[in-house]
This record gives sequence, C-alpha cells and structure tokens, in this order.
Amino acid sequence: MVLEKWNYKTHKYEPHEIPDEWNCKLSCKDLDETINCANCGKKGKIRRLLLIIRNT
Repeated sequence: MVLEKWNYKTHKYEPHEIPDEWNCKLSCKDLDETINCANCGKKGKIRRLLLIIRNT
C-alpha cells in the first residue's frame, strides 16, 4: 500500500510505501484498537500513537 507522507523540508507530500500486512487506519471510533504506526510499523493502541505524534 502506498500512502502520502508530509516532508517538512520540501513542504510537499511524498509517496510512503507500507507492507500490506500492516493494520493502518485513516479513522476509527475505538481509540483502544491496536494498529500499526504508518511511519515505523510499531503496534500500539490508536490513543497511544496519537499522543506520541501530537507530542513530537
């Protein structure tokens, strides 16, 4: 699967390929669902991954 990832240096989206086995979501109602981080693949609950992204 190919996503688009924001490049902070060029200020443009760039293709970002992830494995098909990863469970990545654009939206979800259950913040305690386990997904893969679209950046590194690490598994975690959506609630936790959002906090990490927000504080970076």
